[in-house]
Amino acid sequence: MKTRIILTVLSATVMVSLSHAGCAKSKQNPNIDPRDPGMFVIFNKAEHGNASAQSVMGNAYLFGISVAQDEVRAAEWYKKAADQGDVPSQSKMGEFYDQGIGVPQDYAKAAMWYQKAAVEDDVTAQEGLGTLYRLGRGVPQDYGKALEWYRKAAEQDDSVAQYNIGLLYEYGQGVPQDYNEALKWYQKAAAQDDDLALAKLGELYRDGHGVPRDYAKAFALFQKAEKQGSAAAAYDIGLAYENKQGVKRDEDTALAWYKKAAEAGYAPAQTKLGTIYWGWQDLDTAIAYLESAAAQGDDVAAYTLGLIYLEEHSTKRDVHIAANWLRKAASMGNIDAQKKLKKL
Repeated sequence: MKTRIILTVLSATVMVSLSHAGCAKSKQNPNIDPRDPGMFVIFNKAEHGNASAQSVMGNAYLFGISVAQDEVRAAEWYKKAADQGDVPSQSKMGEFYDQGIGVPQDYAKAAMWYQKAAVEDDVTAQEGLGTLYRLGRGVPQDYGKALEWYRKAAEQDDSVAQYNIGLLYEYGQGVPQDYNEALKWYQKAAAQDDDLALAKLGELYRDGHGVPRDYAKAFALFQKAEKQGSAAAAYDIGLAYENKQGVKRDEDTALAWYKKAAEAGYAPAQTKLGTIYWGWQDLDTAIAYLESAAAQGDDVAAYTLGLIYLEEHSTKRDVHIAANWLRKAASMGNIDAQKKLKKL
């Protein structure tokens, strides 16, 4: 889920001219930059219970505006405003608990705060709540409710929600699998330059799902998405060079793109590199990549680690460690790992 910046703007009445008493706040709260006297006024109003001012103080601490950046203090101020019904602050508390920003990660609390803001039509909260329902985090997994909240956000032209609706249709989660419908929603999000949607569109054109297969168009979409920072697109570009899809085959260039995606933390690229280095018998490098991917829940990486430790005559052979990795892969639903465990 993308983190989006929501800046609450105070009404003009907050930004009044300073009194001497307002200036004196610098002694009570020396953390505020004295070069920004307006922040003392906001702080004073926040201290006296003004929810809008409390929300602005949350923004100030979150982004380091006229105060030292401090996510814990940001959470404290957002919580004060949220408790008074300030919708953007309720949404922000949902994000904080969802991602563990300034507070311990707690999906149940994230769902609670998202719910409060979502019913007030806060688009970030609607999209966030939809994702919690899709993944079953803090709430029972419910694709129907996920779609319901995504649609509300998508109606407000939220590209992340549009992308997520595309995912539901592509994988048939809560709806019949429908590549044409997935294509439609990815296109809506891609029209807003959503990098994830651009990459997904490229994959549909590459694989011929919902559209005629077109490697050249797929590659162009991957390039556009990658320029916007998509690690998935960088990986897809690597696959294109490896498999001669829209470009000439170039294994060295493919490897460079896999590494770029892996460095950005993209698990499939890390798994790919782990497999490549295993083939080159550089086991330390292979294991490092695969462990990183497995830590993100990549079942193929966990399964491959099990195979490496099972390999006959290998310096890394360790049946106990192998079994542990195979059990992890099996618990993630990897069929091959489940079959392998029965043979140990």
